[in-house]
Amino acid sequence: MSAPKPKRLVIVQDSDTKLFLRADGRWTPDAAAAQDFHESLSAVTFCLQRGLERAHILMKFNVPGASDVVIPISPRSPAPSEETENVPGSSL
Repeated sequence: MSAPKPKRLVIVQDSDTKLFLRADGRWTPDAAAAQDFHESLSAVTFCLQRGLERAHILMKFNVPGASDVVIPISPRSPAPSEETENVPGSSL
């Protein structure tokens, strides 16, 4: 008896080529062959540490009627300006 499919896959996809990242670091057109990171934070951290700026995280749900969720990767957030750092009423 084979193991049941996970209800959710968290995989990395190249935004331009639409290929998926495998566990061995190669790219594949087959989402089922992609590395499952299990958690979106793990996938985002992986991409940022390796400079995969053209990638996004794809959460694929193995549930009837569920839509896939795309999480874009942003390599760096802009540094806040002095104007936004001193927002009135903030606790900072």
